[in-house]
Amino acid sequence: MDLCSVGDYRAAPCYVVRMAGVTLLLDCGLDLTTLGYFPPRTAVETVSLKTPGSKELSSASCKPNDLSSTRSPFCASPPTLDFFDPSSIDAVLLSSSQYMLALPYLIQNEKFRGRVLATPPSLQLGRLMMEELAQYNAGLDSDVSLDDAFFRQLPVEVQEGIRTKKWRPIYSMEDIATAIQRVELVSYGQSVDLFGLLEVTPFSSGASLGSCNWVVQTSFDKFVYLSASSQLTTHPKAIQQGMLQHADVLLISGISLTPTLNPDSMIHAICKEITSTLRNEGNVLFPVSPTGVVYDILECLYTYMEQQGHGAVPIFFISPVSDASLAFSNSFGEWVCTSKQNRLYQPEPPFIHADLVKQNRLKFFLNIHGGFNNAFRSPCVVFAGHPSLRLGDAVHFMRLWGSSRRNTVILTEPEYANPGTLAPFQPLAMRTCIHPIDTRLNFHQANRLLQELKPTQLVSPDALFQAPVHQPDRVDLSLDKDIAKCVPMANGEVVNLALQSTYQRAMLSLEVAGSLDFTECQPAVYAASLSATLTTENNRHQIVRAGNTAHFQGIGHEVGQKSGSTPDAHTDGQATGEEPMDTGSDATARRAVAGKRAWAGGNLSVERLREALSQRGFTPAVKTTPGSCLITLVQDQREVARIQLGEGSTHVTCLEDSALPSVREALQEQFRMF
Repeated sequence: MDLCSVGDYRAAPCYVVRMAGVTLLLDCGLDLTTLGYFPPRTAVETVSLKTPGSKELSSASCKPNDLSSTRSPFCASPPTLDFFDPSSIDAVLLSSSQYMLALPYLIQNEKFRGRVLATPPSLQLGRLMMEELAQYNAGLDSDVSLDDAFFRQLPVEVQEGIRTKKWRPIYSMEDIATAIQRVELVSYGQSVDLFGLLEVTPFSSGASLGSCNWVVQTSFDKFVYLSASSQLTTHPKAIQQGMLQHADVLLISGISLTPTLNPDSMIHAICKEITSTLRNEGNVLFPVSPTGVVYDILECLYTYMEQQGHGAVPIFFISPVSDASLAFSNSFGEWVCTSKQNRLYQPEPPFIHADLVKQNRLKFFLNIHGGFNNAFRSPCVVFAGHPSLRLGDAVHFMRLWGSSRRNTVILTEPEYANPGTLAPFQPLAMRTCIHPIDTRLNFHQANRLLQELKPTQLVSPDALFQAPVHQPDRVDLSLDKDIAKCVPMANGEVVNLALQSTYQRAMLSLEVAGSLDFTECQPAVYAASLSATLTTENNRHQIVRAGNTAHFQGIGHEVGQKSGSTPDAHTDGQATGEEPMDTGSDATARRAVAGKRAWAGGNLSVERLREALSQRGFTPAVKTTPGSCLITLVQDQREVARIQLGEGSTHVTCLEDSALPSVREALQEQFRMF
């Protein structure tokens, strides 16, 4: 099998896998770090909210960065598929809502005709994330095209990057709707057959609602894609490890971006910062994504604020998809952890934010205009997008509250939890807290999990096998190379991985299976002879009665057939040919008497054979060489026969016909006949 990384493994993974003649695309992540090169912009540039310590600000109040002189469109960087023909991609396997954001770009390519598989929560929550991004971008006017003049405004190191000119404008709502229509829904543990060549099955990864790890199998080979996974007790269903064990090849991706930081410690620090801010009559801003860890933060925050006497402080959730996000999270009852599933039997919603909305403690709005202006009061806690602080309503609050030391902004999204996110707003008086919450596996957890899974070959981006560049002595911050045969993989590099099996599975038809007469040829080993026809349909093999080429019984026809498959795989949806297992000019005659023929099987012992020949009046002379044995039979002082024993073969040469019956009997005694 061949494997290639075509995306950023840290935040936007995307891998191309070719296995058993089928080409798969694992995840379709969108690199949004490109937003950092744009100045913060919003659809309405004037902030009208009046609070103590704030003033009306315009877009000119924000310090610009690299592209401040232009009104360029926001851009993102989808996976690089230049080296692959989109028409060759047979299926896309999506592991989470976060890793499907580049799907509209792939669907826009008319050459792509493959299937797209995802779990229901991943599809719906991923759609919300894409729609939020598209709606934030839709209201922005632009007077700049993506030409060479635009790219010349970027830093030199970015211009020299091979991916720079692969930037694409943010997609539209229409593009998202078209992409969503192409997705097929699958549940945990549900196997999907791909052309009769592969079987793919998702299992919970524990990272987010609907997130999964994929198991890809042939009849004898097993490949596991270990995507973003978590062993922590949060709101998603716990990780399912059992079916991930003993893979021939395991690809691991999605390791925590903050492996040395404990998410529980980050939550505790965040709660302390909020308490301190609210005591000073200040406001708190969380630039967040509309789904994911925000559900856990809301619950922890509410409980802590109640304990600290801030139960009356309003919590606002502002996003174009805030209402849908809160509604969907409570509608996926079977996809959450056990404790939240138990709430369904009371009956109560899985998440307490449904109760907070009823109690008017949590208020959600689509934007900061209209109803929000009437409900707003200070101090308060606001969750708003986008976490990049380059577009969305979070930009308004940064301009509104940035000049007051009483206010606090808390960065929790790992991809954006760095000082560069706040750079365009400097000088900034408000308190800034960087507390990234990344629930994915850290290196210690990943190494322990891999030891339990016991893969034969372990593949991962090469950087994960090395200590961090700025901490070369921290070998504990890397994957253990002694767990399995390790195969580092650079971005854009095609890695060829050897799979041991060269066999394919064939099914016995009911008719043939019912006619078999089994004989015990060894203890607990049974065998039967048969004469039949091997047929292939939709890359499935079946052994049927000789001469019967009817369609498979109990096996449905594949709707979409694999094009360009291996020569021995018929994929036209019909029984296109047959391959007799018993061939030759007299094959028909042999089939007619097959039921009367006796076959020998078992292990041949030279010592027992020599004794049997001696009992029949022969004098056997044995000559043994590596891999073979020659037995010369002498009777009445003359050579009458030779028996040549080799690996898997026995040849008998009789120089006198009278010796043949006795030699045959001696040999047959050594085997079980069936």
